[in-house]
Amino acid sequence: MSNSYIHRLCKAIPALLLFMCVIRFPVKMGEMRLSMEVLSEIAVVCCIACLVYDYNRWISAFLLLALGSSFVIYGPSSYLAFRAVMYGSIWFYVVARFGTEKILDIMILIVGINLLFQFCQYADIPTFMKSTVSHYYIGLMGNPNEASALAAFCFPAVLRRKRWFFFPIILASLILAKCAGGILAASCGMGVFWLYVRPGIKDRVSIYHFHFAETLFIVIGGVSLCLYMFSGNNMDTYMQRLEAWKIGLSVYLKRWVLGYGIGHWKLMFLKPMINGLRWHFAHNEFVQMLFEMGIAFPIILIGYVSSILRRLKTLPMLPVIAVTVIAINAFFNFSMHIAPTAYIAVTWFGLMECQEVS
Repeated sequence: MSNSYIHRLCKAIPALLLFMCVIRFPVKMGEMRLSMEVLSEIAVVCCIACLVYDYNRWISAFLLLALGSSFVIYGPSSYLAFRAVMYGSIWFYVVARFGTEKILDIMILIVGINLLFQFCQYADIPTFMKSTVSHYYIGLMGNPNEASALAAFCFPAVLRRKRWFFFPIILASLILAKCAGGILAASCGMGVFWLYVRPGIKDRVSIYHFHFAETLFIVIGGVSLCLYMFSGNNMDTYMQRLEAWKIGLSVYLKRWVLGYGIGHWKLMFLKPMINGLRWHFAHNEFVQMLFEMGIAFPIILIGYVSSILRRLKTLPMLPVIAVTVIAINAFFNFSMHIAPTAYIAVTWFGLMECQEVS
C-alpha cells in the first residue's frame, strides 16, 4: 500500500466521522449511547473497507454488504454475524499486508495438534477434550464436518518442498474425522495442484515425493471417500440437506433483493424443518448467504471469482488451491461460521493478495 494512499485515507477519516455525527439513528429515549456506538461502528467499518479495498475490492464490497445487511432486521443475531465479518476483514488486511509463508507451517502444526486429540479419542485415552459425537474422532473441533474441514483447509500447506512428509498427518486427520466433505474438497484441491503446479516441478526428488503423496491420497482417500459418502446414514443426510436448501430458496424468493438480514437463517427456521430437526445452518454457505444478504451476494461472489481467474497466471498457486478446497467444502458445510476454519480460510484469502508469498 502506497504512503500517498494512506495519507489520503487518514485525511478522509475525520471527515467521515464528522459526517456520521450529524446522522440521527432511531433509538429509544435514553438510549443515545447505542446510537453513538452504531454510528461510530459504521464509520470505522467504512475506514476498514477502504484499507481492504487496496488489496481486494470484492472483499471490501462484501464487508460493506454485511454492514448494510445487518440493518435489514437489526438485532442480536445480525449484530454478532456482522461483527464476525468485520473481524475477519481486519484479519484479511493484516495477513495481506504482513503475512509470510511461515503461517503455512502453523497450519500444519494446528492439524497435528488436532490429530493428537483425534488419536486419543480413537484409542480411548482420557484427555480434557472428549468427543461430543459418539463413534466420531473429531479432536478439538465440535463435529465431524469441522474436523474434516480443518484438515482439508490446511492441506495445501503441505504441497511444498520439504513439507510433503507431513502429508500423512493431513490424510490421517481426514480419515479419522469420518466425513466425506473434507476428503472430497481436498481431492479437488489435489486435482488443481496436479493440473497447474505439478507440470512445473522439474526436480526428480520432488517429483518422486509428490508421486508418492498422490498415490497415497488417491488410494486411501478414495476408499475412505466412497465408504463415508455412500453409507446409508450419509445418504439420508444428503437428501435432508437438499430439502433444506429447497425450503430456504423458496422462502428467499419472497425477499430476493435484500434477503432476511445477515445472521437470520436460524431465526427464520426456529421451528423444526425436516424430520423434527432444527437447521440452525443451511449446510451450504452459498445458499445461506444468498438467503440472508440478498441478490448482491452472488454479484460480489462472481466478481471475486472472476478477479482470481483473470490473475490466475500471476497469483501464488497454493492460495488458489486452498480457495478451491474452501469453495467445494462450503457447498456441504458451514465452515465459515466456525472460528478455526473461518480464520484459516480468511488467512488463505489474505495470502493470495500478499506480495511476500510466491
